[in-house]
Amino acid sequence: MMIIFIVSFLLGYTADEPSVLVPAYSIRFTIQNAGIDVSGTMAVADAAIHFDPENLKTSRIVVTAQAASVRTGITIRDEHLTRRDYFDAGRYPLVRLQSRTIKKTGRNRYTGDFDLIIKSITRSVTIPFTRKQQGDTLVYQGAFTVNRLDFGLGEESLITGNIVAVTVEAHVVH
Repeated sequence: MMIIFIVSFLLGYTADEPSVLVPAYSIRFTIQNAGIDVSGTMAVADAAIHFDPENLKTSRIVVTAQAASVRTGITIRDEHLTRRDYFDAGRYPLVRLQSRTIKKTGRNRYTGDFDLIIKSITRSVTIPFTRKQQGDTLVYQGAFTVNRLDFGLGEESLITGNIVAVTVEAHVVH
């Protein structure tokens, strides 16, 4: 099962505001199953962001999603994804992504080292991302991949892909 997460945030951030709770956001994903992409969503429980491009050592990003909120438009599949062999939402209700370090790599380009926690399994992920001004909005975009089997999400399968491609997008209004 290949999962592509797209996280969209609408943040009310200003330079004078050191930390911000994210007021509106969504997670969208596409799952490849039997060669077919299936789209869905996962609800974000909460998110907090503190990003200062002039002082990246104090910058941090934390996003927590609700594992039981996975929706693909097919109830049977949704229920299966929340069961023990995938997200095990009863025992592990939250999926968490939290930054450890953020570095500038070029003009409007950054790389963050994050901990991704699923089912109490923590794996490091590196997320290269861009930060671009669009009107009064700062747009952050990044992408990374993980192996779903590293988190105990299903089993090895000929039908289901192992690599999860993740795309993150944040819109920060200031």
